[in-house]
Amino acid sequence: MAENQQGFTMQIIETDSGRFVEYGGFTKPLPPLAVDAAVHGWITPDQLWISVQRPGELKDVYPGEDGRYLGALGIEADPELAVAAEREQRIETLRAAIEDQRKQAEDQGVIYEGMRFSGSPANRQYLSEALQFAQAVGVDTFDTWKDSDNRFHANVPVVTVTEAFRQIGQRRNALFEREQHYAQQIDAGELLSAEGLDWAL
Repeated sequence: MAENQQGFTMQIIETDSGRFVEYGGFTKPLPPLAVDAAVHGWITPDQLWISVQRPGELKDVYPGEDGRYLGALGIEADPELAVAAEREQRIETLRAAIEDQRKQAEDQGVIYEGMRFSGSPANRQYLSEALQFAQAVGVDTFDTWKDSDNRFHANVPVVTVTEAFRQIGQRRNALFEREQHYAQQIDAGELLSAEGLDWAL
């Protein structure tokens, strides 16, 4: 509770319709809170002003000129909202983890004709540009080709690179389906950890 020189006390009261800040007969409703917070109060001759400050937020400045600052009170999070917020954070963290794993699996790419073709965004762009170049100049063989393991190969047919590019796209779609499967398990509460997931295709 926050006291002032007039003898009134700013306090939090709970009712069937929610929580309120009360001071000298004035009340203001508190919003639902998923995290612990602080509420700052100001009083004017005709009303009570409040500002809720969540962790990491700056305290709002009272917008008027005739208000008197009453102090701040700590507010505990609403239990149900806190549990829901924790669950949403856990889901978000797990989804981010499986997305990272899917991208790592994409990077591995495919082995075709004894060469590794990475499925990373940069290498997909490289393959696309190489095939566009081959089409533009009308060649059917790359005199020199550097694979994703930094090995050089001579006289690599354009059709070989085209097929590898196709397989990368096919593999990428399959990995997206795998990620979706894991995401659905996360949402259903069936998957609680991203450790040891199988990305082999």
